[in-house]
Parts: sequence; structure tokens; C-alpha cells
Amino acid sequence: MIELLICKIKDLKIGIEMDKIVEIVEGKEITKLPINSKILKGMFNLRGNILPFFDIEEILFEEKEERKFNYFIIAELKKGRKIGLGIDEIVESIKVEAMPSKIAPDKISEDIKRNFLKGIFEKEGEFIYILDLENLMEREDI
Repeated sequence: MIELLICKIKDLKIGIEMDKIVEIVEGKEITKLPINSKILKGMFNLRGNILPFFDIEEILFEEKEERKFNYFIIAELKKGRKIGLGIDEIVESIKVEAMPSKIAPDKISEDIKRNFLKGIFEKEGEFIYILDLENLMEREDI
């Protein structure tokens, strides 16, 4: 059984495995970095700890506007690494029997499915895209 936190970024629902989430905080100010990464957008201060901020909106949508996210999900990955992800809304927590496949409509490209998603499933007529946070951190452009 896998427990997921379902969140929204714009109109897209994403799932994050609950066992990776450390906490959820209000959106913070980001210090931009002089790097050329599509998703690593900067760093932020969380009670004296400097954490990397990942903007997955950049990879999920063709159009990206500069804006502040309502919440940051603080996730802990392998080797104790912590990251922050920007989201707009927390929807619900659900349990699924097993990780679903990556079969979904053409809204999401094969590259994104392969590199950023663990699975995709449909609930009440909407697709939920489960993020692969570990793979996110292993990318060469990070």
C-alpha cells in the first residue's frame, strides 16, 4: 500500500509519496542561482537550513510565469538530502494498492513520463501524476 499526498500545480494534480514528505510550509522567498537548470531554480532558508528549490511547473507546462507558490513541500530523499517543491494547493491524501503504470494521455510527453514520473492513474475522471523525486535529483542538469 502506497500513501500519496495529492497536490495541485495550476490545474494539474500531482502525487507525492507521503513517506518522503517531512513537512509542508508556506511559500518562501527564493534566492535564484546563476545556473542553467530547467527545474532547480534556487535556494531558500528554512529555519537556518538552506535547501534547494525545485520548480516542477517548468517541466510540466510549456508556459511558465514567474510567481510565488502558496506552499513548499519539504521532502527527504535518499542519503538524507532535503529539497523543496512549490505547489499551489493541497487536495487530499489517498492510498493506492501499488504504483500505477505510466500510461496517460498525450498531455504529458514521453520524456517527462520517463524522467520525472513514477506512475499515473485516473481518479474521478482526472489524471494524477506521481512524481519520482529520487530521479529528479539524479539528473545531470542539477
